[in-house]
Amino acid sequence: MSLFSSAIGNSSLLTYKKSIDITNQNMANVFTNGYSRKTPVFSDLVTGGVEISHVERSFDQNLHTRYISVNQRKASDEEYKGMLDQVETLYNDLQGSGLASSMDAFFNAFNDVAVNPANTAARQEVLSAAQALTGRIRSTHSDLEQIKSNTVLTFRDTVSQINELTSKLGELNLNIGSGVTEATAKAAYLDERDRTLQSLSTLIDTKVTYNANGTVNVATAKGFDMVLQNKANTMSFSTDVQGDPHVTLGNIDITSDLQNGTLGGQLRGVNYLNKSLEDLNDFATAFSTVVNKQHTQGFDAAGTAGVDFFGKDPGSTLTKIDASNITLNLDDPALVAASADSAYPESDNSNVKKLLELKTGFSGVLTPAEENALIATLNDFDGTASANFDYMKAHSFNEFYNSKIAASIGFEVQHVTTSLETNSFLQESIDAQIQAKSGVNMDEELANLVKLQRAYEASARIITVSDELLQTTLNMIQ
Repeated sequence: MSLFSSAIGNSSLLTYKKSIDITNQNMANVFTNGYSRKTPVFSDLVTGGVEISHVERSFDQNLHTRYISVNQRKASDEEYKGMLDQVETLYNDLQGSGLASSMDAFFNAFNDVAVNPANTAARQEVLSAAQALTGRIRSTHSDLEQIKSNTVLTFRDTVSQINELTSKLGELNLNIGSGVTEATAKAAYLDERDRTLQSLSTLIDTKVTYNANGTVNVATAKGFDMVLQNKANTMSFSTDVQGDPHVTLGNIDITSDLQNGTLGGQLRGVNYLNKSLEDLNDFATAFSTVVNKQHTQGFDAAGTAGVDFFGKDPGSTLTKIDASNITLNLDDPALVAASADSAYPESDNSNVKKLLELKTGFSGVLTPAEENALIATLNDFDGTASANFDYMKAHSFNEFYNSKIAASIGFEVQHVTTSLETNSFLQESIDAQIQAKSGVNMDEELANLVKLQRAYEASARIITVSDELLQTTLNMIQ
């Protein structure tokens, strides 16, 4: 009986020691992100005593799925807003970084020429203002291109991170599905699985399928397999002739399917940058075409027919003027074609007045054939070339810039900020529920620790008493 009691005590002692270790592990990870509280579940042994049948993770799959869904939307908004903030600084006219003041200065410079066409200083001011405007247009275009280039490079790095995480999930599936018998070890693998899924959802929108053995299958939002059992499919990154990023998975281009996660936000950013570049190029092309047409209708200070006011950089390979290559074509203030009469080149101001009127609209400057030719040269990446031209013609260049370029970025920032705030609130709410379900409560763990220590001491006492009884029996025999 003594030996039997000692065996029971030994079994219980080991069981409660493991339970104390699990409780200590909970307490040590009270501030560890993604840690799920572990609870040992006891079962009686046929021979007497207890053992740990399994370790229960405090995990709610529904909450975790909701968290992943909101997390990927929030990550997309964060990445997209970060890019928009950079673009917004380029068109911040209140801080002098936009085009509005340069355009106003350009048109206003014609006023002094209109007052006195023979004033060389006034003509020089026109050239200086034009030089400043073209410089601002080109620098804005260059900055937009640089933001796009940086976004594409970050996109490439994000794809590499996704491949690392999917590979890690495949390895975790292998370990979890291999039948890990040690309860705490399997629980640790499951915690790491969930943390990896959360990290992956930050980068790309995913669908997660939980299998009965604890493994997961992960697919894109449109159902293309990223992780299937212990196999991870590698994503490939490439760029097209426009420099836009593309992702293939299993030889299938899934770029258009990407909506959420950091990758989706970066793609939204690239698309917006393409639209911003297109609008700026359309503006520069139409602006230069109209000003050139009107300028060539006049005569310079020598009575010679006016030449194109704007040209394109000689180093440009393009056949048209746009925001990337627009330059001032005049190097002498005397070449400003202010007069509409070659007989009075330094007293007539008729043409410079018409140049000044372009500030409020250019209807009638171009012939229908010239308008059609201009529209054909505009960028038509998203089918807005004709609409952009029609808006500029019906309103003005300034109005197009203010409404379609500067104000557009403001509205977009406001929209994504509202979405980000909403998703951040939802994520915090779900995270609070997850913490309430899975987080470690120190008061509860301390109470459990005291209880388990008492059970451990009781088990140790059984062994001690059993040993004493055995020793007394042996002494009696002697």
